[in-house]
Amino acid sequence: METPLRTPSRTPLSVVTAGALALALLGGCATESDAPDTTSPASTETAAPSTPSETTAAPGPSGTVSDAPSDEPADTPEGEAQALAVDYLEAIAAGDDEAAFALLSPESREWYTDATVFSSARTQDGSLTAEAAADVLTANVRTTEGPEGGFYVVTLSSGPVADSFVVRAEETGMVVDDPGVPTTGPTAWEWQNPAVGPDDDREPEPYSGSSAPTMLFATVVDAGGEVVVTPPASAFGVVDGTEVPVVVNPDEGEGALATVGEQLSARGQTVTIAWQAAPTSPMWRTSTVSLTP
Repeated sequence: METPLRTPSRTPLSVVTAGALALALLGGCATESDAPDTTSPASTETAAPSTPSETTAAPGPSGTVSDAPSDEPADTPEGEAQALAVDYLEAIAAGDDEAAFALLSPESREWYTDATVFSSARTQDGSLTAEAAADVLTANVRTTEGPEGGFYVVTLSSGPVADSFVVRAEETGMVVDDPGVPTTGPTAWEWQNPAVGPDDDREPEPYSGSSAPTMLFATVVDAGGEVVVTPPASAFGVVDGTEVPVVVNPDEGEGALATVGEQLSARGQTVTIAWQAAPTSPMWRTSTVSLTP
């Protein structure tokens, strides 16, 4: 998710009461395997900003060329993942949402149902506009292989702007995981250090270098008190293109606190936490923040 976003209205997270249940389920809550069809993103979700990769200038579906610098040869899996990320962002920057939608993973496409919903969801949320996509395409992009192989975290950062997403290898080729976030109500995860808040409702906050970066995942319950979404059991982190451990522990409010396994400096580092949307789903989510003093 891109760092600078809208002015937030904060809600304590540990346990989210889902008055409008759909918002939290498809908003990227940690475990979504039990999410009912009624929570499909077609009516309630928006696209979380994606993160490009450090590919060389490669023509995207729109025919434009990115200036994003590359750190990977184009003929490697990492280079292919970076190129796809750039293609995805170039399509959005050019207003070609159909081309961008075609690059999404089957799970992400199912989330939005079609390119029209994908386009309107991003517009309503304001998370990855054409202008924002064009901006991130000018930044540095890095690609990091996931701990289990077969997928890559593509991270882009330039000053306070930071964004990331997962590119996966499937039988048909590389695909982008970029599922949506809720348009209303609480998001089921938010950064605690730095305290920028949830991905769809951010405000700039300095990073406290006295402790490691942390993110809080909420447990989501419906109006009857039934737990419908639980935090992830595990996650991993990427700092400036290098994989780092992330420890996920239960929080006293019945959620879970994900802590990057090392203390970081407060100057310009980019931190991503990645987790699977559900134990039985191949789809991943990411959230990224740029550490500022």
